[in-house]
Amino acid sequence: MKTNKKLTVVGLTGGIGAGKTEVASLFEQWGAKVVDADIIAREVISPGSPTLAAIKRAFEGSDVITPQTGELDRVKMGKIIFENREKRERLEGILHPAIRSAWLKRLDDLKAQQPDLIVYVVPLLFETATPRPELDRIILVTAPVETRVQRIIARDNVTREQALQRIHAQLPEEEKANRSDYILANESSRQELSHHAKIVFDSLTAGQ
Repeated sequence: MKTNKKLTVVGLTGGIGAGKTEVASLFEQWGAKVVDADIIAREVISPGSPTLAAIKRAFEGSDVITPQTGELDRVKMGKIIFENREKRERLEGILHPAIRSAWLKRLDDLKAQQPDLIVYVVPLLFETATPRPELDRIILVTAPVETRVQRIIARDNVTREQALQRIHAQLPEEEKANRSDYILANESSRQELSHHAKIVFDSLTAGQ
């Protein structure tokens, strides 16, 4: 007779370029329901959305909305916020409440499907002061700084200085590690990462 397992909701985080997406993909392959805060962020700032309108007002004069499509110019906005902490906090003050509201609605919808594990990929889990009582466990993905720098340069087409600027805009990995339940070191091969991620996955789905 099949017994119902307890649902576990996990926050998956890590510094920029650490490999969160790779770990999330593995968990999804093994049956977890995955929600990505970055995808939600793109949804809540779609053209015509109240959140995008609020960003436009907050950054009036900075031309952060593309005239052709009415979308947020992510490259220009990225340059603005990573060079100015006050402006970064201004953007986060608009984005984070909208993202959280959308995430909690998505969480309710997923709970109705009765999965064993829901994984919420949220890059700035520790950088925000928002309480997250819905998360049962937290997984931190880490990687050497130089590895992260090269990934950011390749992915975002930025300079080394800009990549380091983005890394240092986030909390140090050591501080995040002290506040996490599991740590996945993404330091060598994908096979090695998959091996350790599967151990964590099995532990979570076993209700441990």
